[in-house]
Amino acid sequence: MPKMLPGIRDAQMISAARLLSVIAMLNLCWLECAQNPAVFCYRIGWDLLAPLCQSRRGGNLPPSCSS
Repeated sequence: MPKMLPGIRDAQMISAARLLSVIAMLNLCWLECAQNPAVFCYRIGWDLLAPLCQSRRGGNLPPSCSS
């Protein structure tokens, strides 16, 4: 049995609802990419990098970040 901190009743790291919503989001993205691994990885990478590009120019995408 894992050790728990005082005041914490549950050793659960993530709720079932949050886990299912992440899985559903990834599944939807996979289906939108026509189940193509290259397109899926591109989309996931773009979603991770786009906020960084927006923050550099105060919300506007620079030409190098636009597709």
